[in-house]
Formats: sequence, C-alpha cells, structure tokens
Amino acid sequence: MIKYNCWSGWIAQLATVAAMAAGRGFTGDTTILDGEWGFWKIYGSPFFKVDNLIGGLGKSMACSRGLV
Repeated sequence: MIKYNCWSGWIAQLATVAAMAAGRGFTGDTTILDGEWGFWKIYGSPFFKVDNLIGGLGKSMACSRGLV
C-alpha cells in the first residue's frame, strides 16, 4: 500500500496551471465531446471503428505539412 503517491502533486500543479491559463483568457475546445471529431463520435458511439482513430497513424502528420 502506498499512502502518499506522486499523483497528488501533479494534479495540484495541473489544476494551478489550468486556473492561471483560464484567468488569462485561455479556453478549451468546445467540441471535444460532441463535435465532428468529438469523443462520442470517435470512441463512445456504437459505430466506433478503430481505423478512424489510428488508421493513418504515422502516414500523415499535421505538423509536418506546415514545415515542408
């Protein structure tokens, strides 16, 4: 049994950074759950296909398009 683990420190740090970012006007993605590529459509739906999630993994990356 571990009485104190390292997760509590990370959670506190992430919560602090999130609160500071929100205070400066940063916002999150409003379509994360129900947008075109939201959680429900990609993973939670009964029509979920693994290929939609990892089909093109390693073949095309958005960051490499802007550098070429």
